[in-house]
Amino acid sequence: MDDWRRFDVWHKSGSLFYYTELGQGGDHFVDMIYKVTKFRGAEVRYANDSVTTIFLNNAGYNSLGTNYFIDTEQIDTFGTKINYGSSEFGSGVTISFRGQLAQYIGTMGHEHGHQTFMPRHITYSRVSFGLGYDNFLSPYDMILNEYMHSRDAEINSNNLLGDYSSRNTLNGEILKIPVQGNEFFLLASRNKVSKWDRVMIGDTGQIDTYNDYSDNGKGLYIYHIPNGIYLPTFYDISPQDMECADGFFEWEYAGQSAQQVIHDCFISGQTAWPYYIKSGVSYGNDSSSLGNSYGKGDGISLRNLRDGEYDYKWWGVGNQPSNSCNIGTDRIFTNDEEIYTRFDIGGDREDPWKPGYNEVFSPYSSPNTKTWSGNYTGIYIWYYTYSGSSPGNTASIKIYKAGEGGYTDSSILQITPPSKPMGLIVDNHLETENIMRLILTWNHNMEPDMLDTSNNKKKYKIWRATSTGMSVVPTNYTLHNIVEIESGTAPSYIDTTIYAVGSGWPGIGNTTEYPVRYKIQAVDKYQDTSVRSDFDMGIGLIPNVGCPLCTEGPDNFISDTEIPKEFKLYSNYPNPFNPVTNIKFDLPKDVQVSIKIYDIVGREVKTLVNEFKTAGRYSVTFSGSDFASGVYYYSIKAGEFEQVRKMILLK
Repeated sequence: MDDWRRFDVWHKSGSLFYYTELGQGGDHFVDMIYKVTKFRGAEVRYANDSVTTIFLNNAGYNSLGTNYFIDTEQIDTFGTKINYGSSEFGSGVTISFRGQLAQYIGTMGHEHGHQTFMPRHITYSRVSFGLGYDNFLSPYDMILNEYMHSRDAEINSNNLLGDYSSRNTLNGEILKIPVQGNEFFLLASRNKVSKWDRVMIGDTGQIDTYNDYSDNGKGLYIYHIPNGIYLPTFYDISPQDMECADGFFEWEYAGQSAQQVIHDCFISGQTAWPYYIKSGVSYGNDSSSLGNSYGKGDGISLRNLRDGEYDYKWWGVGNQPSNSCNIGTDRIFTNDEEIYTRFDIGGDREDPWKPGYNEVFSPYSSPNTKTWSGNYTGIYIWYYTYSGSSPGNTASIKIYKAGEGGYTDSSILQITPPSKPMGLIVDNHLETENIMRLILTWNHNMEPDMLDTSNNKKKYKIWRATSTGMSVVPTNYTLHNIVEIESGTAPSYIDTTIYAVGSGWPGIGNTTEYPVRYKIQAVDKYQDTSVRSDFDMGIGLIPNVGCPLCTEGPDNFISDTEIPKEFKLYSNYPNPFNPVTNIKFDLPKDVQVSIKIYDIVGREVKTLVNEFKTAGRYSVTFSGSDFASGVYYYSIKAGEFEQVRKMILLK
């Protein structure tokens, strides 16, 4: 073709593109060519037996360069050129079509974004690593391209924020919270009102990104902007960071053993990807963001950990399907704890903030509102409720700043609940030579008002859910206990009511394993409670009823979806008995419970239960091996409820 002027109608000035009338000349470069090849990382042989090697093994490339066999400058008779470079004045991109259609569509938008406004993988939009985290334009990108503008938040007040993707007005649904100078937070309530606003490319959305997947990924997204909105250069480290609601962690490399090989359907064959585990919670800040080289951050910024190579966090915990291109099952919905392909670095369902999951972003949360350099800001963001059918259709967000409007750190802490407890781990604890119990450890909440100065302790509620077997996922959480822990002591709790896997003794007989899930809730000195922590799971063991070591022990919670409607003490079974019998009782509400055994003349001979219990159905075992044959009585006292029943021991 001798005249390409019709393909040169746009030119760039600063961060914006401007249209020029056809034939008037833009910038003398052809505007955009999409080159799609079916080859990747291979040799291509032509009819004349010449061979060209495609050097790049990528899904796409921000150039029409030599690696995809165009290496001769082309220019028309009017001086309009095809630019093969990867600069903002490039004339196109190359896409390698192999794999999923969603990958092809995503890659096309990704490379186009490089050409138009973002030369590096340093935001959370389509032009991030891979297909891009938001799979669309982030608030940073929308403001940069003047598609939307932010509006200033009302400090020390309630702020209503409509859905980001509705884009009702130009000065629309992006909330700006100043920090200092050009540093600020951007808030966007993203709920997929528009099907084109895909806020989660990872997690279960990794394969088919345009499906709904219920509420996965919906909620309030918080972005940290350190130096204002500007057109980045190739040498910028990061113009923003996303503050993920699932926490900020220290990570450690866990190797690539046989059980840690991650299979990726986007890459042919079985590839062993590095696998990382959380080694601890961090209450620092992630100023390195996407250039993280210190092994800390959220799931998205976990990268660049070894020798400058990209070690992606592709994995999730749950059930790995036999075909790695099928969507895996997250551990929320399965008791399996396999490693499966999830593309977690592309964002997951726990990244957005939402009522009931994580509501408080403050100087004491993880992550927190510190400045980019790690200094205190006094900013509190409390996403406490929403209206509409899903979180964030209209988000109600209370924003406070200490030192303004008469508010102090102490007064704001009194108004707001504690932040979400972090770092819960359930493990096995060796109680005796034959007995294992489940032990919980977690991180202390950092808020000053968590401390009871009268005893130097912090208070937590422990929630527990169980099911009848490993094929059933526990969902019915009940309050198991309330504990107070020294502020200078690492929080821990041993559940002495459950035998953990690993318990064993002669004569134990057949056993049944069952899942036990726990969550932690913080309680401050004003009795305000946090949302519950993410769960962790242990495995309990139900031994044979007649085994010698478990003939008498702590009462066990009986799994039942219905809370009893009334107090009740059942007849023991068996009765008569020799030497073991079981006593069942119902509690319709949380209460202090006492169960005692008396002989025929009314003397107390044994206390079976004496503790605070949550509503539910329970069973406790009594052994009469140390008692003579005869008539005995057992009584219950639970609040105002009292009852006595008779049992007979026959030897």
